[in-house]
Amino acid sequence: MIKEDQQWSKTSKKENLKEMGDVTSGMASTVIQLYLKPILDCFIHAASSVRQSAFRVTQLILQQGLVGFLTYLKLWLISL
Repeated sequence: MIKEDQQWSKTSKKENLKEMGDVTSGMASTVIQLYLKPILDCFIHAASSVRQSAFRVTQLILQQGLVGFLTYLKLWLISL
């Protein structure tokens, strides 16, 4: 799993989910919106590695524009 995470770290810098095409980016956005609340719930997990991973995933989501910042902020406030 660590090896896969390192591999993803390398490829994630080159790939942008939004540039995969309209259909795929729409699907990626839908999937992210489906799992955003559970990802945000990981921010209050006891293990720091889980919190750091949730932060990295959230950072990628916002950078690629898969979820708007206000949607993210609203869900983050609800999850608190």
